[in-house]
Amino acid sequence: MKTKSYLILSLIVLLAACGKQTKDAGEQEKQSSDSMTKVELTDEQVKKLGIKVGNIADTMLISSVDVNGKLAVDPQSEATITPQMGGNVKQILVHEGQSVSKGMVVAYLSHPDLVNLQTDYFSALNRQRYLKKEFDRQTMMLNEGVGAGKDYDRTKSELQTVSGQVQMLAAQLKQLGISTSALRKGKPMLAIALRSPINGTVEQINVQTGQYVSPEMAMMKIANTSNMYAELQVFQRDVPKIKVGQDVALKIVHADGTACKGKVYSIGKTFRAETQTVDVRVRLDGQHTGLIVGMYVQAKIATSSERTRAVSSDAIVEVDGKSYIFTAAKQGNNWHFVPTMVKKVKEEADLVSIETKEPADRLSRIVQSGAYYLLSEMKKDETGEE
Repeated sequence: MKTKSYLILSLIVLLAACGKQTKDAGEQEKQSSDSMTKVELTDEQVKKLGIKVGNIADTMLISSVDVNGKLAVDPQSEATITPQMGGNVKQILVHEGQSVSKGMVVAYLSHPDLVNLQTDYFSALNRQRYLKKEFDRQTMMLNEGVGAGKDYDRTKSELQTVSGQVQMLAAQLKQLGISTSALRKGKPMLAIALRSPINGTVEQINVQTGQYVSPEMAMMKIANTSNMYAELQVFQRDVPKIKVGQDVALKIVHADGTACKGKVYSIGKTFRAETQTVDVRVRLDGQHTGLIVGMYVQAKIATSSERTRAVSSDAIVEVDGKSYIFTAAKQGNNWHFVPTMVKKVKEEADLVSIETKEPADRLSRIVQSGAYYLLSEMKKDETGEE
């Protein structure tokens, strides 16, 4: 019986202790909550501190992947102009940044070998004409039984050889852009015309007037930027998030930081072991004025979006590991700001998705920027500073 009474007494003491601890914890929590007291400021103080108040609303929060890359064009949209034969630059007709059309003459080359080649063609052509007449005569004589077979065979062989030379020389002249029909009319060319093989813009000129250029030397580079795209390097961990058709915001890394938009149109199938990345290509929207192939870009690929209650990062303050926003109410010329605890769900750029137990109508007006100024004012009140 005594043992039973002792157990009951011990249980009563334990429950009393627990109740006290619960009460103490509640009072401690209340004290912690009370420590985040409201702040009162005048209109003038609010303006001076730059505090902005507005309505909280549902916002489309976009998740994105940050990547880097550079601008590029398809292989068929780039061309390098090289001479077919060595020569001196007689004239340059374009300048860097100039738009050119396919077939447009961009420069002229001259060299004595050009004249010699046309002379050789004339000589071979005249020799071919002579041998053709001689072959016709030998054929007629052979048919009439008065000609020698060996003369016929020799003339036929020489005609075939010279005809081959004429064809080869004509092909060389054609590669140089010289018309053989014009040569037959007595109009020789004293300079080679170099033409643009594509529509585009002159990106680079590597020669100057009077300079000697050897065959296949890169004289100019032309690019058609209408088909420009961004080649981005996406890290392995982010590749599963990327899909064709996703929107991309790009910023060109140069003086004025030009911004543009585009869409993912191709995801590479080759993994780059040295950088742990996969190439993702983005077709740019709109005009590409001022953009140059090879420029580096920073990009954000939008991978998902959801409508949620979100605030600016300037609207949230951190106190003892907890997050708060301030609701705002105005009475006359005075503002009343009350801290409200929230939970951060997701952060993207300068927006933060939040959760709170407070009803939506109580959060109709909040401090959208300058919350840290209010926190400073609150701490002044706590310490009694002026």
